[in-house]
Amino acid sequence: MPKAKPITLHPHEVRAALRGELGVVLRPVKPQPFFENGILKAWLEGVLRSGPTGHLLAIEIPRRAPHPPGAERWVRETFGIEPERYIQPEVGSFGGRFEEEVFYKVDDFNLPGMQWRPSTHMPRRFSRLTLTIEAVRVVRLEDVLYSVWGWLYYGEMDQTAIAETWDKLHKRHPVESNPWCWLYEVGVKGGR
Repeated sequence: MPKAKPITLHPHEVRAALRGELGVVLRPVKPQPFFENGILKAWLEGVLRSGPTGHLLAIEIPRRAPHPPGAERWVRETFGIEPERYIQPEVGSFGGRFEEEVFYKVDDFNLPGMQWRPSTHMPRRFSRLTLTIEAVRVVRLEDVLYSVWGWLYYGEMDQTAIAETWDKLHKRHPVESNPWCWLYEVGVKGGR
């Protein structure tokens, strides 16, 4: 059995997953493909093909995606542990341990003394959600930002606010550059 891998979700995505409304996850492709002399250069050698005008004709990418179809990914999110729940290591041993009392920042807990830890530091045992990748596509951001991504997470928010939110989350791939993105269609399972 392959090792379970994580996927980090932004707070709006975690909220949507907890409501049972998360259907897609959108991430910029890294590195971005580029055009040279009107031809899409192989960023996934032999996987992307373009026509004479440089438009994408076919994409056969699922097996090359960071999260391929059929994969299960445990979700990482910003979390905290009650400070008194940390158990110091015994003299001569390495590292302490945590009791299993964990809080999630997205749940709006405002506990005195809470030290929030970044999602990238979340251990597997604290994950409460699992995503199943059902399908993968490569899309241009402008094709889905306002219709899918913005509506799903922000409802009736204006386009400027949606673009600003994207730019804040993905500083290296702003809306104005219209980056190529992985669009993952996902199913959500509850955890913990």
